[in-house]
Amino acid sequence: MNPDQDPNREFQRLRWQCRRGTRELDLILMGYLENCYRQAPAEEQAAFCRLLNRPDPEIEHLLWVQGTGFPAVEARLIEVLRMMRG
Repeated sequence: MNPDQDPNREFQRLRWQCRRGTRELDLILMGYLENCYRQAPAEEQAAFCRLLNRPDPEIEHLLWVQGTGFPAVEARLIEVLRMMRG
């Protein structure tokens, strides 16, 4: 197996990316990674990876927005955010 395709290595890379510097954000991101990521469909996993590539203030805004409205983001990302919130 190619080491770049090792799922454990990829999971560890994502775990590192979930460390954002604020405890609350770290806990939410890690919670999704630990509890949902491995069972999620590939499209949802990809959306989570795209979320991790966004700047921290943008991630925080997406997670803390109250109500049913979401900023203009892709549908898969909205699914990930709903799972992380609820």
